[in-house]
Amino acid sequence: MIVLGQYSDLYEAVPEKINATVHGILEKTRLASAAQAESSRVRLQASLTDAVVGAAESVAARNGRCELVRWSAIASTAAVFKLACVFVAGYWLGFDHGRARGFNAGVEGHLAAAWALSVDGLRTYELWKGSDLEHLTACDRPGSKLESCVCYPKADEGKLYGWRVGILVKSGLKECCSTN
Repeated sequence: MIVLGQYSDLYEAVPEKINATVHGILEKTRLASAAQAESSRVRLQASLTDAVVGAAESVAARNGRCELVRWSAIASTAAVFKLACVFVAGYWLGFDHGRARGFNAGVEGHLAAAWALSVDGLRTYELWKGSDLEHLTACDRPGSKLESCVCYPKADEGKLYGWRVGILVKSGLKECCSTN
């Protein structure tokens, strides 16, 4: 029995070695699966983070475009409104100014026509026709003397100079001397 006792001691140690080996393999497997699970968790978390960031960027870009279009429309509308206000104000200011200038020009034209048909206007026309109006205003004819901006007639060597004027009748100007 001694021989069998030795085998019995040997056989009794085998289940303990098997248990230790199985525990070692199980521990290595558990550590490897834990490492694999952690690695998968990190990859999954990175993938989910990228997906969330992409979705957030997409939503932000879409909202940004909507806001850009909205504010562009508001700014364009405001600019068109301001331009229309400036146009209307300019139109009315110019319209009133132009109407006033036209009225004044018409009044001035009417006054000028009325003066031209008056006695003084017809006399002035006769002076202009005879080329004497310019000399009258310049006071540069012989026998004329300019003193203190006043033109006086004066005798030059005993002669008195002047110019020919017409006489006025109701129908218009008629010359003093007839040329017949």
